[in-house]
Amino acid sequence: MGISMFIDLVSTDNQISCNVKAAKLLGLDTAIYLNELINIHAKALSKNKLNKDGFFRLKRSYITDRTTIKQNRQLEIDENLMDVEIISKDKFDPDLMKVDIEMYASILTNQSNVISNKVEKLVLKKSKS
Repeated sequence: MGISMFIDLVSTDNQISCNVKAAKLLGLDTAIYLNELINIHAKALSKNKLNKDGFFRLKRSYITDRTTIKQNRQLEIDENLMDVEIISKDKFDPDLMKVDIEMYASILTNQSNVISNKVEKLVLKKSKS
């Protein structure tokens, strides 16, 4: 095994992480998925790839490859994240989306009772599945 193979093996590009508070609050798969969405959003923003409404295109196969979260589960997570207004999706194309970073931060810092109620609803939904 050459040095480049070892580098690829341990490179941070081949690792995923998530916010611990998000994992506790929203579930591990949701936190990991959301972290990948934020990374994609940041790259789209820096490459000027957001559309006029601030949406980026999500390649679901890329998410599956990065996280092992299958497309049907991604769509379930999308619904949950839309319920708490962390993401929004285009009406006509479910792979065009944007992340509301301020809402996400507000939920993580628990800045309002309204947000707490929304998250409580999501947590209850998560515990039933």
